[in-house]
Amino acid sequence: MLQLAIDLAGLNDGITGSGAPVAKTGGSASESFVTPTAGPEVNKAGMIGYLLQSDLLNQIGPFISNRSNTFKIRTYGESGNLTSGSQPAKAYLEAVIQQLPEYVDGTESPDTALADLNVTNESFGRKFRIVSITWLNEDEI
Repeated sequence: MLQLAIDLAGLNDGITGSGAPVAKTGGSASESFVTPTAGPEVNKAGMIGYLLQSDLLNQIGPFISNRSNTFKIRTYGESGNLTSGSQPAKAYLEAVIQQLPEYVDGTESPDTALADLNVTNESFGRKFRIVSITWLNEDEI
């Protein structure tokens, strides 16, 4: 899908060339030809400046994670005796939560099909991890 997106965006349209020479079987080094059955896009793949999905994945690979989501949750609470007229205490909290690929019951692989999950993993799904918790002031909301 990533290579298809690169191709549809036309990122390699400016690459020019006739293809890479390939030596004939049993021929001398001077007898070479452009592969006749390969299309022009295939011949350009691998040329200097031609963008492949592997070029992108090599750069972002260390930073991506399979089946992970990150959520920011903000919450508000207040407490006090409203009948006495005292000012209620207020609290604002922000938590960053990450959903991990592993199931709550780690005995099952993250690749286990939904239909094959045990009762615990069917009920609770994947693990969540609290990345950070920050107390906020009212003006930061």
